[in-house]
Amino acid sequence: MSGFTVIELVVVIGLWALVGLIVFFVAWNLSDTGQYVQNKLANQNDLEQVFANMVIEIRSTAPSVFGGYPIVTAGTSSLTFFSDVSNDGVSDEVRYFAGTSTISRGVIVATGTPSSYPTSSEVITTVISNLITTSTPLFQYFDAQYTGTQSPMTQPVTVADIRAVLVTILVDVNPGTAPLPVFFSRMVTMRNLRSN
Repeated sequence: MSGFTVIELVVVIGLWALVGLIVFFVAWNLSDTGQYVQNKLANQNDLEQVFANMVIEIRSTAPSVFGGYPIVTAGTSSLTFFSDVSNDGVSDEVRYFAGTSTISRGVIVATGTPSSYPTSSEVITTVISNLITTSTPLFQYFDAQYTGTQSPMTQPVTVADIRAVLVTILVDVNPGTAPLPVFFSRMVTMRNLRSN
């Protein structure tokens, strides 16, 4: 007699089931790894875009519409300055500030005659979520003597002395899970405040 016995069929089906389970778990782990890489890249790209915009705005500080100094306030967790972020040829008041776990951006467009910046018209948007608070300030300021090795100015700073800003953040795109938090830091020289 030729053919398979019931025992041989059970063994073959069992082996195929085992191979199927192994393939399933390997594919599942590869999917998790792909998701990890995708989240990491998405987080990096989002931060790069936010920082590119922030750097352009800070670098392009300019006097207010009535000739006010380009920097309004400069603290460790907030920075308010004038820059033409609406691209209409008129300086807007821009404020970046840290909340509990966010960085927000407020913009006030100059209105009226004579022009003014009414705080009631400030439009606030959250630009970064899942901010991790660290001992490093969000904003650190440097004067005209900064060559790359000096310590930042001590708070409270005199805004007229500021020539560069170091922006430093740590963000966790998925708190408690992979990918790990992303550290980002950028030194920005204010173009219209250079003394050289």
